[in-house]
Amino acid sequence: MRPVLTILAVALATASVGATETTDVVIETKRGTELQGRLSYPARAEGRLPAVVLAPGWKYDMDKPLIKRTGEELTEAGFVVLRFNWGFFTHKLNRSTKRFAEKQDLRAALAFVRRLENVDQGRVYVVAKSMACRVAAEVASAGEPMNGLVLMTIPLHIAGDQEQLHPVGEAIPTLELPLMIVCGEQDPTCRPDAVKKLAQACKSRPEMLFVPGKHQLESESPEVTEKSIRRAARGVADWLKNRASMK
Repeated sequence: MRPVLTILAVALATASVGATETTDVVIETKRGTELQGRLSYPARAEGRLPAVVLAPGWKYDMDKPLIKRTGEELTEAGFVVLRFNWGFFTHKLNRSTKRFAEKQDLRAALAFVRRLENVDQGRVYVVAKSMACRVAAEVASAGEPMNGLVLMTIPLHIAGDQEQLHPVGEAIPTLELPLMIVCGEQDPTCRPDAVKKLAQACKSRPEMLFVPGKHQLESESPEVTEKSIRRAARGVADWLKNRASMK
C-alpha cells in the first residue's frame, strides 16, 4: 500500500469551506483496487484529532445527502473525516460474496486514517449507512479496532418479510464497543420496534435516534427530508463529540 504522503500528493482537488478543508484522495486496498475518497479536516486545528470513517450504502454513495451532511457536521465539530466509495461502486462491479471485498475496503479506509499524522489513534470511529452496517459489524466483531460505531438505517429485515430478522441483527448484539443507531421512523427495513428490541439485546446499550422518513430519511416533503437529515447528522456529531471527550 502506498505511503500516506504519496496518496495525498495525487489528490485530485482541495477546496476550503469556512474553517474546514476537503481533499480528494485515492485509497489502495490489499487486493490492489483503488477507492475514491474525500478527506475533510478542520483547517486550523492543532494537535492530534479524533477521526471518523464514513461508509456509505449499496446505492448510496459518499456524496449523497445523509453521508455528505454528516461528514460536514463532524468536520465542523473538529473531526478528521474520511468518506469513501466502495470498490464495486467505483469500478462498476457486483458486490463480493460474503462481503469479502467490502470488508477489505473498510479496513483500507481505517488504515488510511490511522496513518495520518494528525489523527489520535485512540479516537477513531466508524459511521456506517445501510449495507455498510453489516460490513462494519463484521469487521468490528473480527477484532478491527474501533472506538465507537454509528449504525444508520440498519437493514434489519429480510426483503419482503418484516418479521424475519436479517443476519446483521445477530452480529450487532455481540459487539463490545459504544454504539449509536439512527433510523427513519417509516423505514420498512428497520422498524423502530425492531430497533428497540435489538438495542435491548446489545451488550453495549446503544444510543438511539429516530427521525421522520424512510430508508434515506426521505419524506414526501423536501423540507421534512432536509430537517431529518440535518437532525440525524447533528445527532451523530454530538454523540461522537461526547465519545471523543470534546468540548
